[in-house]
Amino acid sequence: MTDEERFTYRRERGLVWVCDIQGSTRLLNDDATADSIEQYLPRLHWIAREAVASFDGQFIKWSGDGFLAWFPFRLQRQLGEMASGVLELIWHVTVLSNVTQFQVSSPKTIKLRHGVTVEHDALMTRIAGSDGTTSDLIGRAVVLAFRLASIGAAFPGIVAQGEVINAAKPYSRHSIHFKKRTISAEERLKYFKGEAWGTKDLVVSAERPPRRRSLSTVVKQAKGAIASATMTDNSDRERVARISRLLAALENGPQWAVLCLKEYVRFTREDLLGSLQAIVAGIERIGGDHAS
Repeated sequence: MTDEERFTYRRERGLVWVCDIQGSTRLLNDDATADSIEQYLPRLHWIAREAVASFDGQFIKWSGDGFLAWFPFRLQRQLGEMASGVLELIWHVTVLSNVTQFQVSSPKTIKLRHGVTVEHDALMTRIAGSDGTTSDLIGRAVVLAFRLASIGAAFPGIVAQGEVINAAKPYSRHSIHFKKRTISAEERLKYFKGEAWGTKDLVVSAERPPRRRSLSTVVKQAKGAIASATMTDNSDRERVARISRLLAALENGPQWAVLCLKEYVRFTREDLLGSLQAIVAGIERIGGDHAS
């Protein structure tokens, strides 16, 4: 095989997900946390590879303290459903990390940050070798995603193009709230090396603004969330199947992954769903329809 035959190039369109560890350099340079972050990184990469595969994406590469994942789609009308699925995937990986720390004991909590963009004109390179084929990806929105992943945001730590979030809205079942993010001149220099491309329409995950609700409204919304979490019909089979594939990968993975799954399931059933059910029962017990 000649060198030219080993390298193939093609243009693709897809969603870009870049994940980064917050303050990784500081953690690596601190003797108290260096061992923890070095143990955490390969586990993050293992889970990321399985998570991306479960959502029909491609794990392109890890890049020091993070990774690059790619979710190709052919038609523009496919963007919304794809974006909704990727955002939910990011939510699950982030909660899994926050709850379990991937079974790594660390004196400081390890947190993830995410950049999500849509790349309409990516250059995909595939290189054939004796040990298989590797891929690499380049494009303006790919570079943008790496830069967005360095910006802080509220849980689950997502900074994204507005185009991605707007397209996902009609399909979204997740509870992530987003708000517009304006980039200052100082931030453009710090995070984007002074370049303006892609910085005009950015959103970040954020805390929901407080709203006055009656107790009856709170109960109604909480029951809806419980029903969604415990649904048994076939109205969302593909979404459930994707999540199930990720959980199955954990169940059949190394021992630390199995322990992560057990802790995650316990947290979901007892801390999240259990607490929500208790709150609903408590509100119904006191009765009334008073403003909260």
